[in-house]
Amino acid sequence: MSVKKSDRPIFWQKTVGAVDKKRAVCYNVKVPLYLLTEVIFLDNRQLLDMMEECGHFLWHRQKDRRGQMRILKAAAEKGEISQTELRDRLGIQSGSLSELVLKTEAKGFITREKDENDKRRLILRITPEGEDFLRRKEREQSEEDAAMFDILSEEEKKSLCSMLSRLLSDREKKTKPDSCCRSEREV
Repeated sequence: MSVKKSDRPIFWQKTVGAVDKKRAVCYNVKVPLYLLTEVIFLDNRQLLDMMEECGHFLWHRQKDRRGQMRILKAAAEKGEISQTELRDRLGIQSGSLSELVLKTEAKGFITREKDENDKRRLILRITPEGEDFLRRKEREQSEEDAAMFDILSEEEKKSLCSMLSRLLSDREKKTKPDSCCRSEREV
């Protein structure tokens, strides 16, 4: 039995690149249009799952940036900063901050000294090694950030930014003041 031209599935074709640590691989993907419509017409659960996956990825890609990098940035910006001021600025509990400061100091990235005017205060200063480390990590992070969005055109980036802004703005309007959300924790 022969298949008429009109009965053949119509394909959407796209070349997709994948990069792992050892090599770059390109795949030529052919997807029947009826399957593509399932991807195009996402329901809310699928959108939330995708956003959750993005959030998971973004959280885990921060690595150093969560603790020690934040200490280094604050110390570099201020020149010298007290441990109490750092705790208030970063919103970290005293015990957690003490542990991070000790680890950062052990790596030689900061120094801790007692304040000459108030012996109870500890003053933190970034070392030259800490400044080098901070610059190197910020450069690497900047390159990773740029590479992350290389796949999007400028128009798509603007559109994504607009959509995310609308979602966040709407979420902020609907969130009760006593609930735990990002914008309130940063204040």
